[in-house]
Amino acid sequence: PPCGQLGLCRPFLLMPRRPRSLLLALPCSLLAASLGRAKTRVFSVRGGSVGASSAMSAARQVQTTTDNDEALGRILSAVRALGLSPEVEQVQSYYWWKEQVQCNAESRISFASTLPLEEVVAAISSVHNYETPMIISESDAESPYWKGVIPGGTAAMAAELTEARLVACAQLKLVDAQQTSLSVKTVARAKALVESRLSHPVHWKPIVGNQVYLDWIAAETSLTAS
Repeated sequence: PPCGQLGLCRPFLLMPRRPRSLLLALPCSLLAASLGRAKTRVFSVRGGSVGASSAMSAARQVQTTTDNDEALGRILSAVRALGLSPEVEQVQSYYWWKEQVQCNAESRISFASTLPLEEVVAAISSVHNYETPMIISESDAESPYWKGVIPGGTAAMAAELTEARLVACAQLKLVDAQQTSLSVKTVARAKALVESRLSHPVHWKPIVGNQVYLDWIAAETSLTAS
């Protein structure tokens, strides 16, 4: 059960499945040496209730993830129907489950949208394979929920922040042949604690999204565990 699925985990998601590429078949410990093989795929696109402000008058970046090729195809078809243009990239997602840090390969779909977020959430949720999908959008307004991007972030950072329960989810991707980027989802009260753990700068953006996922972020971030 990857990042977006946690909290309502289905046992069948733990069954082995055919890897989409050599990158996805590798354990997380080999990620740094193998991410260079990943390639970004570009498509043209179209996601319960929405938390915080949902109207998007200006273009906002929307993201969702999946661990399944069939679901990826359905999501892209739904997004295309909205007339948007997403990019699909491979990430390694870290999260806390069964009292330990887990790491799974996922496809992350990103696109810019000026549509009301409710419309995007409804379209993606209707075809998603997760019970608790991540469908989030950056916001200009303050929010209890935040995404932090850490240029040069590492797998070790992702595991540390996740184990400390300072972030609900951490996603590591390759930027180019020598550069990685780590994206974390957490609550506003944990931002300073996240920064105190790192020697790298964190670029924060408030986020809104489907309420079930935002509730999961709050439930999975435990400041007392740090």
